[in-house]
Amino acid sequence: MNGRNSRLAVLLLRCQWMLEEAAYELGSDRLSTSERGELATALTELARALHEPDGTRQSQEDSTHTEGERDRIREGVHA
Repeated sequence: MNGRNSRLAVLLLRCQWMLEEAAYELGSDRLSTSERGELATALTELARALHEPDGTRQSQEDSTHTEGERDRIREGVHA
């Protein structure tokens, strides 16, 4: 598996986990506004990655962030 496919696999699994958790929390009326925002951000990142078959967009976005910022973005941690 190449690096791009590995990244997509991680994003897909992360979003799957987040969606399952959100569905559970929403059913119990415990999904916060910030959790909704984090889910939306993760899904947007996944959608962008899926739309860019050659990965050029991600490379351009990565170049505008420091390494620490890229790590926080990938992990879904927002400053």
